[in-house]
Amino acid sequence: MSTDGSERFSFVTRFWGIGLKALRPDIEIAGSPERSEFRTVIEGQDGRQYLLENIPGRVCQRKKEIALFLDLLAGQGLKEVLPYRKAADGEHLVEHQAKWWQLQPFIAGAALKRPDYAFEEWRGGVMAEFLIALHRCGKAVKDASGGGVFSLPSYIRGIIGDMREHDPGHLFRVEAAVRFLKEDFMGAYPGLPAAFCHGDYHPLNIIWSEGGIKAVIDWEFCGVKPELYDAANMVGCLGMEDPRSLDGECVLSFLRRLRESGVYQPVSWRYFIEMIIANRFGWMAEWLRKKDRDMIELEGDYLSILLENRDYFRGAWR
Repeated sequence: MSTDGSERFSFVTRFWGIGLKALRPDIEIAGSPERSEFRTVIEGQDGRQYLLENIPGRVCQRKKEIALFLDLLAGQGLKEVLPYRKAADGEHLVEHQAKWWQLQPFIAGAALKRPDYAFEEWRGGVMAEFLIALHRCGKAVKDASGGGVFSLPSYIRGIIGDMREHDPGHLFRVEAAVRFLKEDFMGAYPGLPAAFCHGDYHPLNIIWSEGGIKAVIDWEFCGVKPELYDAANMVGCLGMEDPRSLDGECVLSFLRRLRESGVYQPVSWRYFIEMIIANRFGWMAEWLRKKDRDMIELEGDYLSILLENRDYFRGAWR
């Protein structure tokens, strides 16, 4: 470790009591790098590795909320969360030289072989088990969150408004999906059972072992949402990896285990394909923000696949 690196991150020892042994920029970090301004793995004098992140000031309050939610989930026995480490003053975030920082354990995982993983039956089962556990442990977090239920219809209307103003040439890619969702789903949405959800649950936000889940990361979009929100996002992402996986063993084992658990209400299952289609608008917004034309086109094609085959998928997933 260089002297400059040692001096730059000396606050780690002062605030968290972890003697800094080495910086590990050579270690690849899972999850989205956009969640922080800077992040790196450090090695402490205790022999453990930690993920150190520099947080934009504008999201500090949200980061504090997420840290509290993870503490609550861990306290309820959800072993796949990685709570942030508290500093000596008991806070999850610390300020140093006008920058905000947070620290959590770092866990290395097994790489996903794409797109093969989307067809592996065992992954469906373990991904379902996590959601079942989250649904049970998240009741305390839902009560403590104090926020309302996230409105997916309002979010979609906002995306359509932005597209009309900034990307009218792409509106035709989503118009059929919007008409479909308006038929029944948007009106029924306020009455759907809600639960505390991860909000961005997909295979790349999971730290994998060779046969299971070590941890689930990137909780930035967590909150109270329709109870099958995470399941819909997962199936939608598996299908985006390869549409043939939508009736493959990974998806089928995932949905079979969720249904067997009995934790989700029948009305939620009634609108499952609608929830998947509605969730894809968040991804479309991401591609539009990045001006990624290839992904915009691909997302539009994927929406068409879901719409045109919705009756088939309803039958296959039952």
